[in-house]
Amino acid sequence: MAVRLKGLPGLPVFDTVSKPAALTQRWITWKAEFELYVIAQKRAPLLHLAGPQVRDIFSNSIPADIRGGAIEYDKVIDILSEINK
Repeated sequence: MAVRLKGLPGLPVFDTVSKPAALTQRWITWKAEFELYVIAQKRAPLLHLAGPQVRDIFSNSIPADIRGGAIEYDKVIDILSEINK
């Protein structure tokens, strides 16, 4: 079952038509935004569905320098798995 969290904005369609000379830069920018969007779509549901206790552990029991680097879904999973060993 897919979960869609309310409030997450969509991502605009990549513009392949306007300003052909800037196509490469637009692609680089759009791709970076897409990657952030995908990460948010994985990390947010993980922390949301795991529940308030897991969010509390992630937010309060993990040092900020480690937690701050845990933008990627895989890193969040690794950190939470390490705590449960």
